[in-house]
Amino acid sequence: MFVLNPKASESTLSYAFRLARFNGLLTVPFFYKYILLKNGGFVSSKKLAGKLYDLIGESHSVLFEEVTKRTQDILNNHRVSRYPIVDSEGYFPDDEKVYEKYDKTIRYCPTCILEQHHWHGHSWLKRDWLYNHRCLVHEKKMLSIGETSDELGLNIFDTFKYVFDGKLVGFEENYARINNQYESRPGILAPCVLVDYFTSTRRNGYFDFKEYECSFSSLNSLFYQYLNCFPSNEKEALRQYLFSSVDTCSKEGFYFYKARKPCIECPHKKYCLYNKDDTILRPIDEMDVESILEFVFQCSCLPEHISERQLTVYSDLITHVNDFFEPLSYEADTINWLITLMHSTYSTHSEFISKGESSPKFDNIRREPISGLLVLTLRRERVNSSYRVVPLPRNFEKHVKKYVEKRFNGKFSLNNPLVASKSGLKSIYPGDLNKLIRKSIKLFNAVPVEGLNLHSIRDAIAASAIVAGANMQYVTKSSGLAYSQLQRKDVLPIESRLPFTLM
Repeated sequence: MFVLNPKASESTLSYAFRLARFNGLLTVPFFYKYILLKNGGFVSSKKLAGKLYDLIGESHSVLFEEVTKRTQDILNNHRVSRYPIVDSEGYFPDDEKVYEKYDKTIRYCPTCILEQHHWHGHSWLKRDWLYNHRCLVHEKKMLSIGETSDELGLNIFDTFKYVFDGKLVGFEENYARINNQYESRPGILAPCVLVDYFTSTRRNGYFDFKEYECSFSSLNSLFYQYLNCFPSNEKEALRQYLFSSVDTCSKEGFYFYKARKPCIECPHKKYCLYNKDDTILRPIDEMDVESILEFVFQCSCLPEHISERQLTVYSDLITHVNDFFEPLSYEADTINWLITLMHSTYSTHSEFISKGESSPKFDNIRREPISGLLVLTLRRERVNSSYRVVPLPRNFEKHVKKYVEKRFNGKFSLNNPLVASKSGLKSIYPGDLNKLIRKSIKLFNAVPVEGLNLHSIRDAIAASAIVAGANMQYVTKSSGLAYSQLQRKDVLPIESRLPFTLM
């Protein structure tokens, strides 16, 4: 068997298709059993991984490990639930089976496909096409395999071949004669790289939070989630670290990247594929760095219906709510702190306030010992969800210090409520918080009534973060939602009049 090297941006489904086709294994039964179902849905990732193991698992173990990671769509097995589609009326269906149906969508950019053929002689499907609806290269809406199948009157198998062959009717000349298809080096990042990066950038904290304990795989996922939720300043810092502290070698068609430290005492070596006996390391170069950054920071885009004007109007609303009350008052401190919590977690306000006999406290915050990052345990009780761990931005503890000094006279206790009542002894009551919010937003007439709430503010915060470089799937996971509210067409309603401005 001739074993192809996967493209750095390629999805597992695409690689399996190309591998089988090149080796004469691609039949109709093979396709529907291991790649896509007859209705266009995804085949079980376990079934696909099992078949790939039969084909390349023993002879090319490193390649197999890397390719099968991509069945999770998001890096390093950090799977994020994806329910991106609404029904024809713009609402989410209640039936979970409908969600499953909508979730199974293969999309492609016809311009990218044609450029791939022009510059590389063949095409492939990118991983980011699985969780984006617009091409990040050409900024155009992508097409789905299902839509193309219906339009051409072909079955899914023939449609897949049609797309891969690049004979896309109506798009023959619709691509640039320049190479937009920059393809980074297919690489494997050793576990020690992010561990060493976060260790080297660790900062001292102000408070003695309890230690956060988790498995190493969860820790690795937490680091990826942090970088993709709060990429500001991190990308340049990681770039500098890579040049100064990481080496690479080539192995089985992949570039392997590891921290410039001895492996013999590394506590994470059992999770590592690097074999120091048969490789020669070299310092990484500019293309290596760009490849790693592209691998770590996963770009995503907002749905088309969220406009720049909507974000501007809701940014004005957030500023208005933050500045409405008298400075240094209890009301101002509470609202400012609540908005800070929402900015730091993308979560709904209801997770931070009183819930009957129990209420979130500072004890819900833990410190991860390697990185020094703070994480917050949250739970959406209305939908009976499980607890989740949300990474907090590096500057979060400064905000905690400011809030403690104002509301608790500088006396920090893990038993303090996360959002305190006026007395400071208990968590704020939901009714009291609602009064504050209604008082502060009722004069903002650029947003209709249905958009004047903290849920819309949370959605605006999340959308603005994605525009600034955060990944939509990771932000969705932090928010605790099974699907993203941002896919609803009316998620950020605004009036046609000009945004409200304070006099």
